[in-house]
Amino acid sequence: MSLQDKIFDDLTSSSLNNLSNSKRFFSCSCLFVFFFLLLPYLLIAIYRRSRPSSSYNYFKYNGRELPPGPPPLPIIGSLHELFGQVIHISLRRLSKEHGPLMHLQLGQTSAVVASSSEVASEILRTQDTIFCSRPRLSAVTHFSYGGLDIGASPYGESWKKLRRFGSNKMFNPGKVQSFSFIREEEVEVMVGSIKKSSLQGKLINLSEIALCLFNNITYREVFSKRVSADGECLLSPHHGLIMRMMTLMTEFNVKDFFPLFWWVDFLTGWWFKVEKRFREMDRLFEKEIE
Repeated sequence: MSLQDKIFDDLTSSSLNNLSNSKRFFSCSCLFVFFFLLLPYLLIAIYRRSRPSSSYNYFKYNGRELPPGPPPLPIIGSLHELFGQVIHISLRRLSKEHGPLMHLQLGQTSAVVASSSEVASEILRTQDTIFCSRPRLSAVTHFSYGGLDIGASPYGESWKKLRRFGSNKMFNPGKVQSFSFIREEEVEVMVGSIKKSSLQGKLINLSEIALCLFNNITYREVFSKRVSADGECLLSPHHGLIMRMMTLMTEFNVKDFFPLFWWVDFLTGWWFKVEKRFREMDRLFEKEIE
């Protein structure tokens, strides 16, 4: 290695370290400011809970009793119960302690968790019109143009029209059958991709392959073209965009759990990433429609 290359590598390494330290310092500063601003609310919550005559009750919602659940901490509620493990494992552990229907206070958001088939059937079938609306999560709502698509739209007349249109035009038996050749071809491509990776001794990520299959089928049915060639979704910018959007939709953000502190997502840069992916998606749709 020449002296010039060594100097360049040292400068590059130093620059990357400085950038990493700057990002770490900025993130810590944002968290410090966030918790400093939370301090008054924390003191108020502790004071209200310490008063015997206080009407404040974590276990009531709009005057109605909530199911049993873990005792919430001030401000963060039961969020700490979900840290350290995969979420579904944490929920299983909590359901053993508090029953198949339990309440979790997630920051300022109240959630009820069903952990048995009987309770799930009661919610999803018997009382489906009450529970059918989805929560308005920040990233999902933004990516769906303000919750306008059938997956994010709240239950109501608009959602009924979208569902009726989808049932009549997109998902009727005749239309589904007409796309059967697409599904067969894409499954064949997927099997060929798995075989090729196996012969080459490569690791096979079934989750990635299944998502690639779904994206290719959907894209062909809507735009008559594939997301990727020969099942190589990792080489497709469209598939990469979908993966980055899905990551943002599942990442923790402050607004979904602490609506009063929505501005923290601007300080951490999370909202700017959401806006960037939304613009990329919008440009992609505009290009395909034109």
